[in-house]
Amino acid sequence: MLNVNPLGRVINAKKARQPKTIVVCASCGRTNTLRVSCVAQHDYYLCGPCDKNNAYIHPPRFDGMIRIIGLNAAGGFIGFTTRMATEEELESVERAKAIRGAASGKLGFEDPDNHWIN
Repeated sequence: MLNVNPLGRVINAKKARQPKTIVVCASCGRTNTLRVSCVAQHDYYLCGPCDKNNAYIHPPRFDGMIRIIGLNAAGGFIGFTTRMATEEELESVERAKAIRGAASGKLGFEDPDNHWIN
């Protein structure tokens, strides 16, 4: 006999028994209940509308820190992790800054606040 939910969909018994966790948007408080196996671990999460509208002010990054962005880290939520960068990552950031500097001189791109890469 198949397990069927009230909507007539077949329920996988193994998935139904897995523990659940609640993921909360850091900006608006929207929640999403998911199986633990479907959630990537991050410092905080933003729902799609809050991420698109720039409604949330992210915590500051200090020198030597990077922010890792995980798309669809928890259902439709985007995950953010801020941590100290490795030597290779710092070198990569320096190369990106050099490319940005070379391109900004030719294309007239101005970014005085280092909004894109800092």
